[in-house]
Amino acid sequence: MNPTAPMMLAALLLSAPTLAAAAPAPSAVEKSLDALRWKARPIVLIAPSADDPRLEQARAALWDAAAQVERRDMVARVIITDQHPLRDRFAVRGQTFAAILVGKDGGEKARVSRLDDLKPWFALVDSMPMRMREMRERGETPAQ
Repeated sequence: MNPTAPMMLAALLLSAPTLAAAAPAPSAVEKSLDALRWKARPIVLIAPSADDPRLEQARAALWDAAAQVERRDMVARVIITDQHPLRDRFAVRGQTFAAILVGKDGGEKARVSRLDDLKPWFALVDSMPMRMREMRERGETPAQ
């Protein structure tokens, strides 16, 4: 594992609300997720406010599992605004909180209204053919 990965994840999680507060143009938002296609598995956290307890809980879960998140090429993206194009793309309305796992192919793989345990998502990702190939190539096992 890259020794700086936990620090990079921490920086992302701490800076994400500031980055997400200004809703970029729809094309820029789509490009940001599209740029991750075939490279990473985004976890999109959509919250009605920066102090939403569900967002804080999700951040804590991601922080606690930073090494496993990084090992699976998962990256967090936080959306905190009512007018963000990703709210429409993922059909998240009003004061709803959603944590959405997006695969490397760009498709939605899982969605929860509370993200406090990443183990089910790790199991899901580890069962995917692309991840199985990655584990073989990296000499990893699903439990790592």
